[in-house]
Amino acid sequence: MLTLIEINKAINNTIKKALGFTDFKDVPLCPEDVTEPIIRPSIKVEMDSSKNGRLNSCMREKTLTIRVYFFASNLRKYKIENLKMQDVLENAFLDGLYVDGAYIPIEEVESDVTDTVLICSFILYLAEGGAVWQDTIDPITGDEISPGTNEPVEIMEEIELKGELK
Repeated sequence: MLTLIEINKAINNTIKKALGFTDFKDVPLCPEDVTEPIIRPSIKVEMDSSKNGRLNSCMREKTLTIRVYFFASNLRKYKIENLKMQDVLENAFLDGLYVDGAYIPIEEVESDVTDTVLICSFILYLAEGGAVWQDTIDPITGDEISPGTNEPVEIMEEIELKGELK
């Protein structure tokens, strides 16, 4: 199962990469627990809510709400800067997210401006195998083993059937 830290790191890397060739390349990502005073311009990423459960006996599912806050450099003239950043963030996340080689599609990115702060949010949905399956061949004996128990598997003999089935 992908960890929250791995997901957070992938989100931050996606943002940094998206900003790389824009006017915002020097905008810092602030820690989530930042308090006043807010650095302007800056970006803050929050994992707002998380739901984790079993999809079935072998699979786990996780739903995460991610919010990316952009604090424009000017409190009085923020509209153009917010619109430019909105384009950058929406396009970056609509391509999905890669976390340690795993691709997580993102269906939509919502954007809002509240008190001069641009808030882009999206939902990540993950479904992963929850059971750990071992190799089914014992490396020492070469025997086939049952996953999870390490007990040898008894192989049935082939049976020849005489006559035709009707």
